[in-house]
Amino acid sequence: MLCCRASIENNIEVYNDLINANSIKKFEKKQKFIKNLINNSYCNYYHWLPESKIFKGGCINFRKIKTISLDEYKNQFELPKFKVQEVFVKNILNRFSSYYSRQGQPDFDFEKESKSICKDL
Repeated sequence: MLCCRASIENNIEVYNDLINANSIKKFEKKQKFIKNLINNSYCNYYHWLPESKIFKGGCINFRKIKTISLDEYKNQFELPKFKVQEVFVKNILNRFSSYYSRQGQPDFDFEKESKSICKDL
């Protein structure tokens, strides 16, 4: 069994980094930008999680995924202290799957490939 470790980045740091990277100065544009981010419509590799009493909130960055073995997981992490609500799990898995399914296959020269296959027949 393989586990997946995702990077959860602090919301304030993500907001500031993205706002600075996009050179957004006006309050209204910042607000619109953040609204798109928290609606998960800014980009397909960030998934926003709200703040709660036991979680500071953050953005899951699907570009920073690392696969680890179950043994590594057991050695690096304690037993979970809380659980992500099922509604969020479904949404996160949906976005994760959608992001990685868009990676697609490399571009092929199908004309060349079909000729090569036919020659081998």
